[in-house]
Amino acid sequence: MYWIYDIPAELLGLLFAFTFASFAVAGVFITRKIRGPRVHEEGWQEHVVIVLEGAFAFFGLLLALVAIAAYDNYTDARSKTAAEASEVGSLYRIVSTYPEPIRGQLQADLRDYIRYVIEKAWPLQRDGIIPTGAVPLVTRFQDRLASFEPQTNGQNAVYSATLSQFNDFVKARRERLHLVEVGLPAALWEVLIAGALLTIALTWLLPVKNLRSHLLLSVMSSLIVSLLIFITADMDHPFRGGFSVDSHAFEIIQHDLMG
Repeated sequence: MYWIYDIPAELLGLLFAFTFASFAVAGVFITRKIRGPRVHEEGWQEHVVIVLEGAFAFFGLLLALVAIAAYDNYTDARSKTAAEASEVGSLYRIVSTYPEPIRGQLQADLRDYIRYVIEKAWPLQRDGIIPTGAVPLVTRFQDRLASFEPQTNGQNAVYSATLSQFNDFVKARRERLHLVEVGLPAALWEVLIAGALLTIALTWLLPVKNLRSHLLLSVMSSLIVSLLIFITADMDHPFRGGFSVDSHAFEIIQHDLMG
């Protein structure tokens, strides 16, 4: 379902609502013609209500759990992004204590990295692509850092702290990139869509004589289901779609710390 992330969130929500509501309306018209006199059979109404309540309960529970899992992925991606930005900021402050010319070189490498993440990495992530252009930037910073030879005990202590901070930064970056492709399994989406359609289909069997009332009940049920499916789909991949993690944490570091 990657194509949905190319659609603005507002239009995507309307598309989900229209699709499910159209399915509900079409089913009401079709089933009212073919179900015949069964609606007058004894106990029909009770049987339909019991089955419908059970279906909505089980499907609603499944959908709620899936929505929570998608939201957990989103919050995890947001926290990992903030953590990486924080690690870069801390690393920038540490290298600011180094002597020239290596201080300016290391700072320039980190500024280039931040600029790349904001301007190039994030657009790629929105397309579901893991950006790799920062690898040479990180390697360049590592090589410069490795070439530095501490001259005093104080510089040696700072150098050790820098290496530790650099390792934390690399780890945070790797965790952020891992989340670019994180999403719900395809099989789970198949179950959700099939369950949603079957649950809506059960509303077609409601023994409602008035057509308008029947349509209203079926459409309202379909809209509730479509809203939950929509928000779950929009959060499924945390860096894609309208409801996604942005690069604001890196922009703060770029503006406030790096000038």
